[in-house]
Amino acid sequence: KFELNQDEATTELIFKEFLPYEFPHIGLDFAGWQFQMKKIKALIENNEKLAQQPSDFDYKKVKIEKILHLK
Repeated sequence: KFELNQDEATTELIFKEFLPYEFPHIGLDFAGWQFQMKKIKALIENNEKLAQQPSDFDYKKVKIEKILHLK
């Protein structure tokens, strides 16, 4: 689900995702969402395309799992 809000000077795009806490790959999914948000931001703000590296997801996945106390 997403929301699109606009005022005189800005447009705000809000993505809402709900996953069950016991989802087996939640760390990797959240890492993927974070990367996609960075890609969108880089494209909109700097007209730049970010390259995807598997190590980016591995690092973020581990970090997210620690924050969520999954591992």
